[in-house]
Amino acid sequence: MISIEVRNFGPIAKGKVELKPLTVFVGPNNSGKSYLAVLAYSVLRSMPPFFSPSKSYSFRRVPGSSMRRFMWLSEEVLPDDDVKPLLNSIKQWFDRSEAASVGSWKSKQFGEIPPEVREPLERAVLRSLKDCRQEIGDELERCYATAITELSRKTSLGKGFEVRLSQANPSFLLSVSCRRGKLHLVESTSDMSGQALDFSKLHASLRRSHGHASGFRPIHHALVVELVESFVAHAYQDFLVNPYYLPAARSGILQNHKALAGSAVNRATMAGIKQFPEIPLFPGVVADFLRNVIELDRHQTGRKHLERITSVASFLEENLTKGEIDIEAGKMEYPDIVYKNQSGTFSLHRTSSMVSEVAPVVLFIRYVLRDTSLLIIEEPESHLHPENQRQMATAIVKLVRAGVKVLVTTHSDYFFQQLNNFIMLSQLAGKDRVAHGYSHDDYLAPDEVGAYLFAYDARSRGSVIRRLAMSKAEGITDEEFARVTAPLYDETVSLHRRVETA
Repeated sequence: MISIEVRNFGPIAKGKVELKPLTVFVGPNNSGKSYLAVLAYSVLRSMPPFFSPSKSYSFRRVPGSSMRRFMWLSEEVLPDDDVKPLLNSIKQWFDRSEAASVGSWKSKQFGEIPPEVREPLERAVLRSLKDCRQEIGDELERCYATAITELSRKTSLGKGFEVRLSQANPSFLLSVSCRRGKLHLVESTSDMSGQALDFSKLHASLRRSHGHASGFRPIHHALVVELVESFVAHAYQDFLVNPYYLPAARSGILQNHKALAGSAVNRATMAGIKQFPEIPLFPGVVADFLRNVIELDRHQTGRKHLERITSVASFLEENLTKGEIDIEAGKMEYPDIVYKNQSGTFSLHRTSSMVSEVAPVVLFIRYVLRDTSLLIIEEPESHLHPENQRQMATAIVKLVRAGVKVLVTTHSDYFFQQLNNFIMLSQLAGKDRVAHGYSHDDYLAPDEVGAYLFAYDARSRGSVIRRLAMSKAEGITDEEFARVTAPLYDETVSLHRRVETA
């Protein structure tokens, strides 16, 4: 489980959140909910800095090369000069163990590995953690579209901000702070003692070489690098997810994505030839959202095994939009996103605000999300009738059950209460959930949910994040909404009395 702790970050004075299968941010406007959501997105795109996050630990390709290598890893974490000494240490360990008739090489606990082999592996993890500082700094500036110095809380008297990232298993901590206009590494620790490594391929390859000096071949070098890569990947186990961000302005962006993309292309073709007086900055989360929309057709193949996820898109179409949202097929030109119902086919700008608001959620579920994804949605209840807000909450629960992690910011009491109902449903048997009109798997276990209140603190002159209490019987405490609804109810009662006596 990933924890993110911040101080003096944007409007937030201090706070800590844990990213659960479902994480919920509530609180007033301008309290830092979206600020922290963007931070979570930035961090997950930055760590580890040399992986394209996926369940299979896929690689980033080195530009201009067809080799599946970690350019960063080979140059920084495991320099070429370190590979052969490490290989020799491993080989000597193999020889000693075989002489002593020590068991299988399929899996070895880290504690069983001799120090001369452990130390380079530990060094690789620590080097990678240190390198995350630069990656996080670059991604923060890109995602917020501003200099890193602008991310510090304005009332912090020049102290700068601090971000602490931690993971439970395997445990590690990375702490960075912004001081004097730069991001600095404060602390980096890692404990890999409980991890296991598979030496079987390297062992078999070395045995085939009969132990001769001439037996050191490029394949051995590649296997050592692969071993270290696998070990370092495990150090970031919870961070190996694909994050996707649906910003609050998603409906407008989706309605105008062709114009936005066309403008960007036109400006790019004239770059260096014509001076543009103003080029508006896109925050990285908006640019990434637009890029994913443009590339939606690339995600259409190979998703049959993700039917449990893609079926949630059909659920939203059936229960909210009452029609199909899709990419217009059979064209070689720029893809068009359309809404189809019994009346015909319509471009999004001709549909209701509800349809255009739900459309990006449907499209990302159908074509992008996997069970290794984190979907961040700002205000999923936007432009939805209260009944449809309940249906949106149901769709999010279905995504969680399908393995997708979800983070939402919300201002809706209806949406919030529906999530609480799903927590209470976890205490019932599947047949009883069906009797209440839900599916067998429509529930949220209490330990799958983390809810946080962002509230202004006069003493620190910023928002403080506090975890909301939760119970199996009632779900998450709704104190933030009760803070508004209770005086509203009292005022209504008072006005009724005044009207009656007037």
